[in-house]
Amino acid sequence: SGVIISTSRHYRVLSVFIVIFGLLVVITNFIFIKTLGIVGAALASAISALAYSLMRVFFLKRKYQMQPYTYRHLLVTGIGLTAWLASLLIPGLVKGENFIMTLVLDILVRSAAILAVYTGLIYIFKLSPDLHRFVGKILRRILP
Repeated sequence: SGVIISTSRHYRVLSVFIVIFGLLVVITNFIFIKTLGIVGAALASAISALAYSLMRVFFLKRKYQMQPYTYRHLLVTGIGLTAWLASLLIPGLVKGENFIMTLVLDILVRSAAILAVYTGLIYIFKLSPDLHRFVGKILRRILP
């Protein structure tokens, strides 16, 4: 959306969006870093980036009747949230003794769960032709 806007006769609007984005980053960082620390900085960045993206998408829709997203994008987002929620169901593996090792184990287990759920659902819903071909090739080798 940024490229379309920047090469159109409405290129100045993108500058306004960037200024708004910058102000939003500063304001949200000021609000969230005080209370949440580094997590607040990440949350502020996510909120600002989402707002910036939404500004560009709504502008494209209003001025050019263009919509770059489909239901598939929403489905991929839902699958990502589902994979993350599945990782939250795993009980914490971090223990007091040998903290680093249990932390690494916890990260590995949660990452494997997210990977399995995410790629499994992407495969089932046939959202990525490349992944579907790749998994199909592997399954043909494993299952005669």
